[in-house]
Amino acid sequence: MEPIKGRVFARARIFRETAQNLKEWDVVLPDAKPDIASVLSANGSVFIDRAEPAGERVSYKGSVKLSLLYLARGAAKNVGCVEITEDIDDLINLDCDASGAEIEVRAEIENIDCKIINDRKIGVRVILSVTGEGTRGDSREIITGIDGAPENQLQKTPLKLSKVVAAKKENFTVKDELTLPGGKQGLAELLTARFAVGNKEIKAQNGRVSISGELVLTCLYLGAEDGRAEFFESEIPFSGQIEAEGASEDMFVDGSLSVAESYIQIRQDADGEDRALGVESTVRVQITVSAREDIEILTDAYCINRRVRLERSPVVYEKLICRNRSQTPVKEIITIGGNCPEMLQILCAEGRAVVDEVKVLEDKVSAEGAIFCDLLYVASSDEAPLYSYKCEVPFKHFIETKGASYGCEVSLSASVEHCAFNMLSGKEVELRFLLCFNTVVYRTVEDLCVTEAVFEEIDPQELNNMPSMVIYAAEEGDTLFKIAKEYNTSVDEILSVNELEPSAEVNPGQKFLLVKKVEC
Repeated sequence: MEPIKGRVFARARIFRETAQNLKEWDVVLPDAKPDIASVLSANGSVFIDRAEPAGERVSYKGSVKLSLLYLARGAAKNVGCVEITEDIDDLINLDCDASGAEIEVRAEIENIDCKIINDRKIGVRVILSVTGEGTRGDSREIITGIDGAPENQLQKTPLKLSKVVAAKKENFTVKDELTLPGGKQGLAELLTARFAVGNKEIKAQNGRVSISGELVLTCLYLGAEDGRAEFFESEIPFSGQIEAEGASEDMFVDGSLSVAESYIQIRQDADGEDRALGVESTVRVQITVSAREDIEILTDAYCINRRVRLERSPVVYEKLICRNRSQTPVKEIITIGGNCPEMLQILCAEGRAVVDEVKVLEDKVSAEGAIFCDLLYVASSDEAPLYSYKCEVPFKHFIETKGASYGCEVSLSASVEHCAFNMLSGKEVELRFLLCFNTVVYRTVEDLCVTEAVFEEIDPQELNNMPSMVIYAAEEGDTLFKIAKEYNTSVDEILSVNELEPSAEVNPGQKFLLVKKVEC
């Protein structure tokens, strides 16, 4: 008899740590910008360019891009905008050694506070929420079976693993020229231009991964006719493919699409008017293609007339329970309160989803949090012709995750895919959001794998001293395999002698006639 060897590659998450990072900058207005009277809105995004392990810490580098919209001083009450980019270089402290781990760091802006220092300077305070995750793979040789041993003398257990087939980062360039619709004023000056990726779709195919989506542009500008603020929104569809050797249609793809760099320029249309926008954006794509690998590992074995000495070692891996991508609408009627001026016209509304609590329940996951909304509108006020109102819209959503139960772990992200509004009165507005969830439920499992099998002959005298027949009373935890191994017989022999069906269960106190089996 010879052991049959195989190799198992197990991947497990060794840490997931979230930390807050406070950044403060002073923003000085360029000479061409008008003096500031008040800040209307502040928005931004975070990009992580590099992350790597550093002992019990993770170091990461990237940048924060901010766009500050403000009301200018002077009788005209013009609107101004200033954009800044600041580098970030920081650490996440861990409770474990991250050496050799594969690292992923994600960051989002949790809060932006602005304080006017003087007419030309704004103090900006940004709180970042940074999450670092580390996984480590473990490849080892194991025993999967014993050549020449009957199957009923081997005990095996299935192992469901997730194997990374391909992991890539690539950039797509999206270019287009957009023309303003007929009811819009021409372009005098661009104030803000924000880009996002919507309607994302990532699919594994044979040897590649297909990518598609829409580059969503939301633009605030000053009209060429009367200088009033105007809002323009448009979508640019894009698609592409990434080579991924070994990928196939039945595999899972975890991926993210984000806008890295964008350029926008006012252009003339066919009539020679400034009513067109030239757009060029770089969409950053990060994908990981995984395949489910189902194997059987040997957990116990015995041979009649021989002793089998098995050496075992633990293997820790993530057992995938469920993946789910879901959407849910969120609707709320908001009343503009306090001393806020009434609305004459809503220019735009933006929302950012923050998940505060995630619970794993039986066959489902609950996610609870809020959408932080920024509503920019034309106000019925000479002092503040534009006004920005901030509000929170709570949500609670149940996500179907078959197989989930208490003790499972979950990785969940939420994003606002679409935002719409309907002005009901000067003080009331109905907000509608499409909220998207990407949910992965898994369980960290530890199994003992057989790594070595040594066969030893039983001394003939010891074999002769064993009783030929025994009446055995079963104990708690006994199985037919365990009893057969202990008394040098086979499961088939026990079933035959005791006239039992193969599906028979062993109950404590149940008596079995055991006949010693000797093979020459």
